[in-house]
Amino acid sequence: MDNIKQQSRWLWLLLSLLLALAVLLGAVQAFGVREDPRQAMTRGLCVRTNESWQMDTECRAEYVIPADAGEGLMLSIRTVKKSFALALCGPDGVENWFYEYQQEKGPVELRLFIALPDGAAGKTLRFEAEAPTTLSGMLRNEAVLGTQARITLHYLQSNLYALLFFLFCAFCAAELGLLLLSMRRIFRPEVRYQICIMFGLVLDAGVWILTDSELLTLFTDKASFVAFLSLLSFGLIVPLTLEFIRCTLKEECRGLRLLQQVQMLLLTADILGWLLRGWAMFWLLPLMHLTILASIPLTLRDLFAAYKKTRSEDVRDILVGFGALAVCAAAALVFFYGDHAGWQYAVFYCVGLLCFLLQLGRTVIHRVRQAIDEQAQLENYKNLAYVDSLTGLFNYTAFKYMKSRWPERTDWTYIVMDVNWLKQTNDQYGHRAGDELLCCAARCIREAFYRAEDCFRIGGDEFVIISFAHSMAQSARQMGYMRQELLDHGCELSVGMAESDDGEDIPDLVNQAENEMRKDKKRYYASGSGKRQLRTLNKQLEDILVRNKDMESLLQHLNTRYSIAYVVNLRADTQRPVVVPGYVQKMLDKHGGSFREMLLDYCDKLVAPAYRDGFRMLFDYDYVRDRICREGAIRYAYVRNDGERFLITIFPDTHSVDEVMWVFAKEDTSSEE
Repeated sequence: MDNIKQQSRWLWLLLSLLLALAVLLGAVQAFGVREDPRQAMTRGLCVRTNESWQMDTECRAEYVIPADAGEGLMLSIRTVKKSFALALCGPDGVENWFYEYQQEKGPVELRLFIALPDGAAGKTLRFEAEAPTTLSGMLRNEAVLGTQARITLHYLQSNLYALLFFLFCAFCAAELGLLLLSMRRIFRPEVRYQICIMFGLVLDAGVWILTDSELLTLFTDKASFVAFLSLLSFGLIVPLTLEFIRCTLKEECRGLRLLQQVQMLLLTADILGWLLRGWAMFWLLPLMHLTILASIPLTLRDLFAAYKKTRSEDVRDILVGFGALAVCAAAALVFFYGDHAGWQYAVFYCVGLLCFLLQLGRTVIHRVRQAIDEQAQLENYKNLAYVDSLTGLFNYTAFKYMKSRWPERTDWTYIVMDVNWLKQTNDQYGHRAGDELLCCAARCIREAFYRAEDCFRIGGDEFVIISFAHSMAQSARQMGYMRQELLDHGCELSVGMAESDDGEDIPDLVNQAENEMRKDKKRYYASGSGKRQLRTLNKQLEDILVRNKDMESLLQHLNTRYSIAYVVNLRADTQRPVVVPGYVQKMLDKHGGSFREMLLDYCDKLVAPAYRDGFRMLFDYDYVRDRICREGAIRYAYVRNDGERFLITIFPDTHSVDEVMWVFAKEDTSSEE
C-alpha cells in the first residue's frame, strides 16, 4: 500500500511539472518581444500580418509581401463565413485574383490555409470582402504568412500547452479506465460511479482543450464539427464537476442539482441546433458562462458546510481544488470578455482544471486504498472461515460449500488421500512433528495439482482434490510424482480416485474414491510399508537428536523406545552416554571407558554367532568413517543369543567428522540385510 501511495505521488508530481512547463512556454511566447517582420522573414520565421494591413476601403485591405519572403508561401487566416477574395498585384498594377471563398451557412469561424502563387514575394496581397464586418472580423484575428512547415511549427508551439494538457488528460483517463476494469469487483457501487464520473470529466476536459485550440485545424477541415464538439465538451465540464462533488458530499444539494439541469438543457439545445441546422449554437456560450459563475458560490458554500461538519480529508481536497478552479475560471472569463480573448482564456482554464483534477485524483486514490483495505479484510475473514490455518488449503467448510456447487460436467476427477502414520508420528515425536508432516503433504499437493482452490484438508490426516484440469490417467501420474516427493520426506499416502461419468451421481463418486483409499491403506499396512516408514521416522528423530534440537522430549522418547544410545568420538574412542542399560555400563567401566572394547565384549557375550563377523566390522573406526562419508549413515541388523532382533544405526554429527551416534533399537528387522 505504501508503494502504491509513493508511486501515485511521483506520478502526479511529474504530470504537474509537465503541465507547468507547457504553461510557462505559452506565457513566454505570448509575452515575448515582437520582432520586425522583415527580420523574422529573413530568418525563415512566420510573420503575423494583422498590424501590417492597409485599409484601402471599408471592404478592401492590402498587405505588401516582403521581397525576401521566398517561395511556397501560405496564408493562414480565420474568417467568418462570408464571401471574400484574394489577389496579387505586381508593380505594373495588374491584379491576379487567385482565391475566392463563397459564403457558407452558420456563424462558425473557420481558419483557412490558402496557398499563394509562385513569385508572390515583393507583390501586394489584396483582400476584398463582401461586407465591412467580414473584413474587420478577419483582420481582428491572427493572420500568419509563411511556408507550410513554418506555419505548422508555429501553431504547434503556440498551442503546446493544449497538446500537453490533452496528453495528460488522455493518460489519466486511460489509467482510470484500467483501474475501473481491473478492480471494479472490489469497489462499492458508489465508488465505481465516482470513478466513472472522474473518467468522464478528465476525458471531457482533454477533448475541450484540444478542440478549443487551433491544433485540429492542421489536420481537418471540419471546422463546424470541431466547433460543435468544443462547445459541447466545454458545457459538460460543469455538470460532471458538480456531479462528482455531489457524490462526495452524499447530500441532495438542490442548488447544484438545479444548475446541472440548466446546463444540460443548454447542451440539449446545442445538440438540437447541430442536428437541425449543422452548426454550433455559440449564442449559448454566455448562458454557460453565467451557469459557471452561479455554481461557484453555491458549490463553495456546500463544500464549506460539509467540511465543517465532517472534517473529511476528501472534502478538504475537493474544496482546495475547486477553489483554485473557481479563481482561474473567473480570471478566464475576464480575459474572454475583455480585449485579451486569446491564449489567456484557455490557459487559465487549464491551470484551474489541472489543480482541480489533481485534488480529485487524491480523492480517488484514497477511495482505492480504502477499497483495497476492505478487500484485504474481507479476504482475511474468508480465510478464517474457509482456509485451514495449518496447511493453507481450504478446510471442510469450504469443501462442503464447493460440494454443493459442483458443476454438472463429465471431465473431472475426485481424489481422496490419507496421510499414513500420522498418529504414530504424533505419539513418537509430538504434534509439532505431525504438523510438519501435514504441511509437507499440503505443499506437495499444491505443487502437483497447481490449482490450490481445488485442494482441501477435510480431516486430521485426510485431503481431497477436485481436479478439473486432469483426467484419471493424468491425475494418477501427478499422484505418482507427489508420492515420490513425499517419500523423500518420510511421508506416505493412501489414495483413492474416481473419475466422473455422464449421469453418475456425485455421492456414488465420492464413495467410490473413499473405498479405493481404504483398500490402498490396507495394502499399505499389509505389505510392511508401515514398518519401513517407522524406521524412516526413527532416522529423522536421530538426525534431530544430533543437531541437539528439542533434546528433552527426544531423550524421553529414547528411554522408552531404544535400548542403547551413545555419542562416540571415533578419534579419541570416548563416549557420551544418552541411554545406557546397567549391564552395558558395567562393560564400559570394565574396559576403562573404551567404546571399542565394550563393543567387542558385547559381541562376544550377547550377539548370536552367525552375526558376530558382521558385527566385528564395526570395531574398525576407519571403516565406519568411510561408509559414513559414502552413505551418510550405517545400519546393521543382528540377532542376540536370546533371539531378540536389533538394529544398530550409526550416523554422523553435522558439525564434526569424528562425532557419531550409535543407536541400538529393538526392531522387526526381517526385511533388513
